Amino acid sequence: MISITLGEGGDVAFYRVIVPAYASSPLSGMGAACQGGRFNRPEQEALYLSLDESTALAEYKQDNPWLRPGTICTFFVNGLRVADLSAGFDPEHWSSLWADFAVDWRAEWFGRSIEPPTWYMADDVVAA
Repeated sequence: MISITLGEGGDVAFYRVIVPAYASSPLSGMGAACQGGRFNRPEQEALYLSLDESTALAEYKQDNPWLRPGTICTFFVNGLRVADLSAGFDPEHWSSLWADFAVDWRAEWFGRSIEPPTWYMADDVVAA
């Protein structure tokens, strides 16, 4: 796994769309915990942040053709360690488990009742 620290030299802006139900606690990650997400199991809170507004909106919309109510917000990050997926999977530097980071996690979990491999990747990141 390739990890980096975001905002080492100062705050870096990231974006996220927040639904009205969680507007009072924007850092909670409770929405992701309801059903799970690409990198979190159900009941595990997670914040999904994007480097630009359009990606945040696409992540919020996902495969839904309709745009639900929400507010796009800026989050300033300083000193946050994350797994860096920006260059894609590199077998020279990554465990073979990470080759599946683009798997359709919804099809695995909701369609086949199988924990997606991305949840195990998240376990690796948390344990590192």
